[in-house]
Amino acid sequence: MSRLAHMFVISSSTAFTFKGKPIDTKRIGRELGVRYVLEGSVERSGDQARVNAQLINAETDAHLWAERFDRVTTDLFSLEDEITRRIAVALAVPEYEALIASDRNRANAYSGLGTCKLLTGSIDETISLEEEAIRLSPRDPYIGVTYWRIGVAHLLQSHTDEAIVWLEKGAVTLPWYPSHHAWLAAALALKGETERAAAELAEARRSKEGSYSSIARLRTLGRYRGSVPKIQALFEATYFAGLRKAGMPEE
Repeated sequence: MSRLAHMFVISSSTAFTFKGKPIDTKRIGRELGVRYVLEGSVERSGDQARVNAQLINAETDAHLWAERFDRVTTDLFSLEDEITRRIAVALAVPEYEALIASDRNRANAYSGLGTCKLLTGSIDETISLEEEAIRLSPRDPYIGVTYWRIGVAHLLQSHTDEAIVWLEKGAVTLPWYPSHHAWLAAALALKGETERAAAELAEARRSKEGSYSSIARLRTLGRYRGSVPKIQALFEATYFAGLRKAGMPEE
Protein backbone atom coordinates (compact mmCIF):
# COMPACT_ATOMS: atom_id res chain seq x y z
CA MET A 1 0.00 0.00 0.00
CA SER A 2 2.85 2.36 0.77
CA ARG A 3 3.89 2.24 -2.91
CA LEU A 4 0.67 4.00 -3.92
CA ALA A 5 1.11 7.70 -4.62
CA HIS A 6 -0.03 10.08 -1.84
CA MET A 7 -0.77 7.14 0.48
CA PHE A 8 0.25 7.49 4.14
CA VAL A 9 0.67 4.03 5.68
CA ILE A 10 1.66 3.23 9.27
CA SER A 11 4.72 0.99 9.49
CA SER A 12 4.20 -2.75 9.92
CA SER A 13 6.12 -2.78 13.20
CA THR A 14 3.57 -0.41 14.72
CA ALA A 15 0.61 -2.13 13.07
CA PHE A 16 1.61 -5.51 14.50
CA THR A 17 1.38 -4.17 18.06
CA PHE A 18 -2.40 -4.46 17.63
CA LYS A 19 -2.26 -8.11 16.54
CA GLY A 20 -4.50 -10.39 18.57
CA LYS A 21 -6.05 -7.52 20.50
CA PRO A 22 -9.63 -6.22 20.45
CA ILE A 23 -9.89 -3.64 17.70
CA ASP A 24 -11.24 -0.17 18.50
CA THR A 25 -10.92 1.53 15.14
CA LYS A 26 -11.83 4.99 16.42
CA ARG A 27 -9.11 4.80 19.09
CA ILE A 28 -6.57 3.52 16.56
CA GLY A 29 -7.47 6.36 14.23
CA ARG A 30 -6.94 8.93 16.94
CA GLU A 31 -3.69 7.42 18.26
CA LEU A 32 -2.05 6.90 14.87
CA GLY A 33 -3.59 9.80 12.97
CA VAL A 34 -5.09 7.63 10.24
CA ARG A 35 -8.46 7.80 8.47
CA TYR A 36 -8.83 4.12 7.62
CA VAL A 37 -8.00 0.80 9.27
CA LEU A 38 -7.40 -2.41 7.33
CA GLU A 39 -8.18 -5.53 9.36
CA GLY A 40 -7.79 -9.10 8.23
CA SER A 41 -6.81 -12.68 8.84
CA VAL A 42 -5.06 -15.50 6.98
CA GLU A 43 -5.92 -19.20 7.30
CA ARG A 44 -4.01 -22.05 5.67
CA SER A 45 -4.92 -25.65 4.96
CA GLY A 46 -2.37 -27.60 2.93
CA ASP A 47 -1.70 -25.62 -0.23
CA GLN A 48 -4.86 -23.52 0.19
CA ALA A 49 -4.99 -20.08 1.79
CA ARG A 50 -8.00 -18.02 2.80
CA VAL A 51 -7.59 -14.29 3.35
CA ASN A 52 -10.34 -12.20 4.94
CA ALA A 53 -9.90 -8.43 4.70
CA GLN A 54 -12.06 -5.46 5.61
CA LEU A 55 -11.51 -1.73 5.31
CA ILE A 56 -13.01 0.45 8.05
CA ASN A 57 -13.44 4.21 8.32
CA ALA A 58 -11.65 5.06 11.56
CA GLU A 59 -13.75 8.19 12.10
CA THR A 60 -17.18 6.58 11.77
CA ASP A 61 -16.41 2.88 12.33
CA ALA A 62 -18.26 2.18 9.07
CA HIS A 63 -17.20 -0.73 6.84
CA LEU A 64 -16.19 0.55 3.41
CA TRP A 65 -15.21 -2.77 1.88
CA ALA A 66 -14.89 -6.43 2.82
CA GLU A 67 -13.86 -9.47 0.79
CA ARG A 68 -12.76 -13.08 1.17
CA PHE A 69 -10.07 -14.51 -1.08
CA ASP A 70 -9.38 -18.25 -1.55
CA ARG A 71 -6.14 -19.04 -3.36
CA VAL A 72 -3.39 -21.64 -3.58
CA THR A 73 -0.29 -20.73 -1.61
CA THR A 74 1.80 -20.59 -4.80
CA ASP A 75 -0.26 -17.56 -5.91
CA LEU A 76 0.18 -15.37 -2.83
CA PHE A 77 2.19 -12.60 -4.51
CA SER A 78 -0.55 -12.19 -7.10
CA LEU A 79 -3.11 -12.18 -4.29
CA GLU A 80 -1.24 -9.39 -2.49
CA ASP A 81 -1.37 -7.27 -5.65
CA GLU A 82 -5.09 -7.96 -6.12
CA ILE A 83 -5.96 -7.03 -2.53
CA THR A 84 -3.93 -3.83 -2.84
CA ARG A 85 -5.79 -2.87 -6.02
CA ARG A 86 -9.16 -3.57 -4.40
CA ILE A 87 -8.28 -1.45 -1.37
CA ALA A 88 -7.04 1.40 -3.55
CA VAL A 89 -10.32 1.42 -5.46
CA ALA A 90 -12.39 1.21 -2.28
CA LEU A 91 -10.48 4.21 -0.85
CA ALA A 92 -9.91 6.40 -4.93
CA VAL A 93 -14.61 6.27 -3.76
CA PRO A 94 -14.94 8.32 -0.44
CA GLU A 95 -12.08 10.59 -1.51
CA TYR A 96 -13.72 11.41 -4.85
CA GLU A 97 -17.09 11.86 -3.14
CA ALA A 98 -15.53 14.30 -0.67
CA LEU A 99 -13.91 16.20 -3.55
CA ILE A 100 -17.24 16.49 -5.36
CA ALA A 101 -18.96 17.61 -2.17
CA SER A 102 -16.42 20.43 -1.85
CA ASP A 103 -16.58 21.43 -5.53
CA ARG A 104 -19.43 20.10 -7.68
CA ASN A 105 -17.82 21.42 -10.85
CA ARG A 106 -14.77 19.14 -10.78
CA ALA A 107 -15.26 17.13 -13.97
CA ASN A 108 -12.24 14.91 -13.35
CA ALA A 109 -13.61 13.93 -9.92
CA TYR A 110 -16.84 12.68 -11.49
CA SER A 111 -14.86 10.75 -14.07
CA GLY A 112 -12.56 9.21 -11.47
CA LEU A 113 -15.49 8.28 -9.26
CA GLY A 114 -17.14 6.69 -12.29
CA THR A 115 -14.13 4.43 -12.79
CA CYS A 116 -14.18 3.39 -9.12
CA LYS A 117 -17.90 2.68 -9.29
CA LEU A 118 -17.31 0.48 -12.32
CA LEU A 119 -14.61 -1.56 -10.60
CA THR A 120 -16.77 -1.97 -7.49
CA GLY A 121 -19.75 -3.19 -9.53
CA SER A 122 -22.01 -0.11 -9.70
CA ILE A 123 -22.11 0.08 -13.49
CA ASP A 124 -25.24 2.21 -13.81
CA GLU A 125 -23.71 4.86 -11.57
CA THR A 126 -20.60 4.82 -13.76
CA ILE A 127 -22.51 5.93 -16.84
CA SER A 128 -24.31 8.80 -15.12
CA LEU A 129 -21.10 10.04 -13.47
CA GLU A 130 -19.16 9.97 -16.75
CA GLU A 131 -22.00 11.78 -18.51
CA GLU A 132 -21.86 14.47 -15.83
CA ALA A 133 -18.11 14.81 -16.44
CA ILE A 134 -18.85 15.38 -20.14
CA ARG A 135 -21.52 17.98 -19.30
CA LEU A 136 -19.09 19.88 -17.07
CA SER A 137 -16.16 19.74 -19.51
CA PRO A 138 -17.47 19.17 -23.06
CA ARG A 139 -14.22 20.27 -24.68
CA ASP A 140 -11.79 18.38 -22.50
CA PRO A 141 -8.84 17.35 -24.70
CA TYR A 142 -9.04 13.84 -23.24
CA ILE A 143 -12.81 13.51 -23.43
CA GLY A 144 -12.27 10.46 -25.62
CA VAL A 145 -11.21 8.53 -22.51
CA THR A 146 -14.53 9.43 -20.90
CA TYR A 147 -16.34 8.18 -24.01
CA TRP A 148 -14.35 4.96 -23.68
CA ARG A 149 -15.38 4.45 -20.06
CA ILE A 150 -19.04 4.81 -20.98
CA GLY A 151 -18.54 2.35 -23.83
CA VAL A 152 -16.90 -0.14 -21.46
CA ALA A 153 -19.79 0.17 -19.01
CA HIS A 154 -22.33 -0.49 -21.76
CA LEU A 155 -20.42 -3.48 -23.09
CA LEU A 156 -20.12 -5.06 -19.66
CA GLN A 157 -23.91 -4.80 -19.44
CA SER A 158 -24.17 -6.44 -22.90
CA HIS A 159 -25.61 -3.23 -24.38
CA THR A 160 -23.52 -3.88 -27.47
CA ASP A 161 -25.03 -1.26 -29.80
CA GLU A 162 -24.66 1.52 -27.23
CA ALA A 163 -21.12 0.39 -26.50
CA ILE A 164 -20.18 0.61 -30.17
CA VAL A 165 -21.54 4.16 -30.44
CA TRP A 166 -19.47 5.42 -27.51
CA LEU A 167 -16.33 3.47 -28.38
CA GLU A 168 -16.45 4.76 -31.97
CA LYS A 169 -16.74 8.33 -30.63
CA GLY A 170 -13.73 7.68 -28.46
CA ALA A 171 -11.71 6.19 -31.31
CA VAL A 172 -12.43 9.23 -33.49
CA THR A 173 -11.53 11.67 -30.70
CA LEU A 174 -8.36 9.89 -29.56
CA PRO A 175 -7.36 7.52 -32.39
CA TRP A 176 -3.98 6.79 -30.77
CA TYR A 177 -5.59 5.36 -27.61
CA PRO A 178 -5.36 1.56 -28.09
CA SER A 179 -8.06 0.61 -25.58
CA HIS A 180 -10.71 2.26 -27.77
CA HIS A 181 -9.83 -0.05 -30.63
CA ALA A 182 -9.52 -3.19 -28.49
CA TRP A 183 -12.88 -2.73 -26.79
CA LEU A 184 -14.48 -1.72 -30.09
CA ALA A 185 -13.07 -4.90 -31.63
CA ALA A 186 -14.69 -6.95 -28.86
CA ALA A 187 -18.05 -5.19 -29.23
CA LEU A 188 -18.11 -5.54 -33.03
CA ALA A 189 -17.17 -9.20 -32.82
CA LEU A 190 -19.95 -9.90 -30.32
CA LYS A 191 -22.37 -8.26 -32.76
CA GLY A 192 -21.11 -10.50 -35.55
CA GLU A 193 -19.17 -7.85 -37.49
CA THR A 194 -15.99 -9.92 -37.48
CA GLU A 195 -14.26 -8.16 -40.39
CA ARG A 196 -14.52 -4.73 -38.77
CA ALA A 197 -13.59 -6.29 -35.43
CA ALA A 198 -10.39 -7.74 -36.89
CA ALA A 199 -9.47 -4.34 -38.33
CA GLU A 200 -9.95 -2.62 -34.96
CA LEU A 201 -7.91 -5.30 -33.22
CA ALA A 202 -5.12 -4.76 -35.73
CA GLU A 203 -5.26 -1.02 -34.99
CA ALA A 204 -4.98 -1.68 -31.25
CA ARG A 205 -1.92 -3.81 -31.88
CA ARG A 206 -0.35 -1.10 -34.01
CA SER A 207 -1.01 1.52 -31.34
CA LYS A 208 0.59 -0.55 -28.56
CA GLU A 209 2.60 -3.44 -29.88
CA GLY A 210 2.76 -6.45 -27.61
CA SER A 211 -0.03 -5.56 -25.20
CA TYR A 212 -2.75 -7.01 -27.43
CA SER A 213 -0.90 -10.07 -28.69
CA SER A 214 -3.00 -12.60 -26.75
CA ILE A 215 -5.63 -13.09 -24.06
CA ALA A 216 -2.89 -14.42 -21.78
CA ARG A 217 -0.92 -11.20 -22.26
CA LEU A 218 -3.91 -9.07 -21.28
CA ARG A 219 -4.41 -11.21 -18.20
CA THR A 220 -0.76 -10.63 -17.27
CA LEU A 221 -1.27 -6.87 -17.49
CA GLY A 222 -4.20 -7.39 -15.13
CA ARG A 223 -5.82 -3.98 -15.49
CA TYR A 224 -9.21 -5.42 -14.46
CA ARG A 225 -7.91 -7.32 -11.42
CA GLY A 226 -8.72 -4.54 -8.98
CA SER A 227 -12.40 -5.09 -9.73
CA VAL A 228 -14.90 -7.14 -7.74
CA PRO A 229 -15.65 -10.74 -8.88
CA LYS A 230 -18.88 -9.63 -10.58
CA ILE A 231 -16.99 -7.27 -12.88
CA GLN A 232 -14.23 -9.79 -13.53
CA ALA A 233 -16.90 -12.26 -14.66
CA LEU A 234 -18.40 -9.64 -16.98
CA PHE A 235 -14.95 -8.98 -18.46
CA GLU A 236 -14.73 -12.68 -19.27
CA ALA A 237 -18.21 -12.84 -20.78
CA THR A 238 -17.91 -9.70 -22.93
CA TYR A 239 -14.44 -8.23 -23.45
CA PHE A 240 -12.38 -11.43 -23.59
CA ALA A 241 -15.12 -13.37 -25.37
CA GLY A 242 -15.34 -10.64 -28.00
CA LEU A 243 -11.58 -10.45 -28.49
CA ARG A 244 -11.49 -14.20 -29.12
CA LYS A 245 -14.15 -13.80 -31.81
CA ALA A 246 -12.14 -10.92 -33.27
CA GLY A 247 -9.18 -13.25 -33.72
CA MET A 248 -7.05 -12.77 -30.61
CA PRO A 249 -5.30 -16.04 -29.69
CA GLU A 250 -5.46 -17.46 -26.19
CA GLU A 251 -1.66 -17.68 -25.77
